[in-house]
Amino acid sequence: MASWSSSATGDVQTPTCTSREIEEKTELTLRWDADLASWALVGDAEGYQLSNERQQLLRALQNAEALMSPKEIAEAADKTVGSVKVLLGEMVKAG
Repeated sequence: MASWSSSATGDVQTPTCTSREIEEKTELTLRWDADLASWALVGDAEGYQLSNERQQLLRALQNAEALMSPKEIAEAADKTVGSVKVLLGEMVKAG
């Protein structure tokens, strides 16, 4: 038997299924598509829930051809070095 729970933000839902038969917990983010009158898969909930700032840093790192210093990340993401250092620290703690 499975149990479902859901969290909502506007037209976005993040359903979670819990069951003894499901070994790995998976959360997906769904968005209501009024044109199709159905839910559309947005992606994995963890990636969707990342803040815009974190997404900017991740894009800068993904586009890098080599390791980057906080200063280089800040330049690529158009952020201050201080804010990048704080955000990187938070990202490391969050895993």
